[in-house]
Amino acid sequence: MSIPTAIEFARRKERLIARAARQRLVIGDAVGHWRKPIAVIDRGIAFARFLRSHPLLVAAGIAVAAALGRGRFMRWAGRGLFVWRAWRSLERWADRFGVQGRASDKMPAHATYRKAAR
Repeated sequence: MSIPTAIEFARRKERLIARAARQRLVIGDAVGHWRKPIAVIDRGIAFARFLRSHPLLVAAGIAVAAALGRGRFMRWAGRGLFVWRAWRSLERWADRFGVQGRASDKMPAHATYRKAAR
């Protein structure tokens, strides 16, 4: 390969890299309104993967549901949901006000979906 050919390839590569960067920006702007719905779907997929990797936990949950019966299970599920939501609210509060401890050590779920600085 001659030197002029190598230079042409290098210039073409630079143009293609610049073009790809512009296209990424355009695509990012076009799908920006999908960030939150995609984040919800990602969390759902992560939860499904967690359940798939912990079949014993799923089996224990089903056994508890069967043992308690529908009414009692729904009451306990509601209480569990309340406690989980309260815990999440406390974590957000602790993060917002800089309270040190376990809650502030965790990365917020939305951190991976923040818009990249341009």
